[in-house]
Amino acid sequence: MSSPILKTYFILLTFSLVFLNSTSAQQVIFEYDDSGNRILRQVIELRVAPPQDSSNMNSTNMEEQSVFDEINPVNSTLADGREVYIYPNPTDGEVLIEISEIREDETGELLILSMEGKIIEQKTELDKSIPIDLSAQASGNYILKLRLGKQNKEWVIVKEGTNP
Repeated sequence: MSSPILKTYFILLTFSLVFLNSTSAQQVIFEYDDSGNRILRQVIELRVAPPQDSSNMNSTNMEEQSVFDEINPVNSTLADGREVYIYPNPTDGEVLIEISEIREDETGELLILSMEGKIIEQKTELDKSIPIDLSAQASGNYILKLRLGKQNKEWVIVKEGTNP
C-alpha cells in the first residue's frame, strides 16, 4: 500500500472511532482476501451477557454472578460463532478478554492501540483468557484489535480514573 492510502485509511479509522464510543450498540466487521479486497462487511449488534437463572444457583454461583453483573462485560460474536467477552469496560486498570475457543493450529494477534495509533500492547500467543493492564496508561479511549485466523475485529476500551 502506498503512503497516501495508509494516511486515508488512518484518517477514516480515526474519524469513525471519534463517533463511536463504548456505549455504541453496533460494530462493523470487515474481512479481506489475501489481495486486500474486502470480501465481507458485517454489522453486529453488541449486547450484554444475559443473567443466568438465579433459581438454579448455589451461593457460590450467586456470588460469581453478582461480580459478573457488576463488571458488565461486552459480548461479541465472531463470524464463525465464537464468543468474545471484554470486561470491565470502562475500566480503571485491568481488562480481561475471554475468547470461547482458541484452535490449536490457529494464528492470532491482539493489539491495544492509543487513538493516535501507537501500539500500547501486542500479544501473538493467545489464550482463552487474556489480561491486559492499562493502569499505567492515561485516561481515554484505546482500540483493541483482535485477529484470529482471517477474522479481524475491533473494539474501543475506555480507560477511566486517575492518570499515571
